[in-house]
Amino acid sequence: MPPDGFADAPAGTGKLDRCSTGALMTRLEKPLRREVMIKRKPYVITLSPEGLKLTQKGRRKGQELRWDDLVSGQAALAVALNASLKAAP
Repeated sequence: MPPDGFADAPAGTGKLDRCSTGALMTRLEKPLRREVMIKRKPYVITLSPEGLKLTQKGRRKGQELRWDDLVSGQAALAVALNASLKAAP
């Protein structure tokens, strides 16, 4: 039996798709925000169709990562570059 909300969605609305395993998946069409605790500090993670953003709760600026960069490997390259810059005197 599908989870609540999945069985009632009319066919052809574009909100639900079947993934490669055949399970129903909801499309990400607008930002989704959730609070997470990292090292005892509250952060807000925002998932959007463009990418994700992690900010400390109550702040505006944070770390952003575009889906395109993640898939292409640019995100890993940026992490390695930042790590090497922090290690340099």
